[in-house]
Amino acid sequence: MKVRIRIRGRFFRLLTRLVLVSSAAICPAVAAEHSQSSITVGAMSSFPMNDTGLAILRQLYQPLGYSVTLAEYPATRSLSLASAGELDGELARIAGIEHDYPHLLPVPVPLLNLHLVAVNTQQALARTPLTSLNEYHLGAYLGAMVYQRLNLAPGHLEQPRTTQQLHQMLVSGRIDFAIVPDTLAQRWLQQRAQSGKTRLYLLNESLGEFPVYHYLHERHAALIPALTQALRQLANNGELARLLDEFIRHSDALTDTRTSAD
Repeated sequence: MKVRIRIRGRFFRLLTRLVLVSSAAICPAVAAEHSQSSITVGAMSSFPMNDTGLAILRQLYQPLGYSVTLAEYPATRSLSLASAGELDGELARIAGIEHDYPHLLPVPVPLLNLHLVAVNTQQALARTPLTSLNEYHLGAYLGAMVYQRLNLAPGHLEQPRTTQQLHQMLVSGRIDFAIVPDTLAQRWLQQRAQSGKTRLYLLNESLGEFPVYHYLHERHAALIPALTQALRQLANNGELARLLDEFIRHSDALTDTRTSAD
């Protein structure tokens, strides 16, 4: 009798699992009810706008019932993981990466705008014209596809895996210019000035501004319309601008422990 009860119990549990799996396949509502309630997005390691981008995403996803966590990787590795579905998406990337990573879908409203500048250690180089920039030894973050839009000469381009390494290359003289977002450049300049170390200078001309978009793996395609509407609302009611202004206003008060000292 005990054996029969044990067998029946096991059979009942197995039958229950089969019913749940079959119901989820047949009825999307059942599948949605048992789906994940958290989203993990990839981001480039130590990228200066990660914290701001994450704060924006949390505001977008919270009304939808999702929490958001950030996983930092080298830029190309993060894209590969997101495309393979091992992550739920990418925090922020330039437009067009879906052509190389077709399993990633953009939310078609810019999440952030990257303003790129060139930083150097010699004041005289600040007057270098953009047309002559490729004559110098440059450094840029490895895998950040926005740099491909600048048509930088690959023969004179170093691409370290972290912003710490990029900073170290610049202050040690291994490169003449570091190509970075203006928010990171300003933080570097402030830290050098406060520490009394060799000053850094910005190229007089901007390298341009590039919108970046939040991407999701295709399995989350159903979320994109709601996220698009929510992001447009943040932009229209001024909340998006407020978050960005807050980041810039407080950046001089932040101690960037990720940046190595020379």
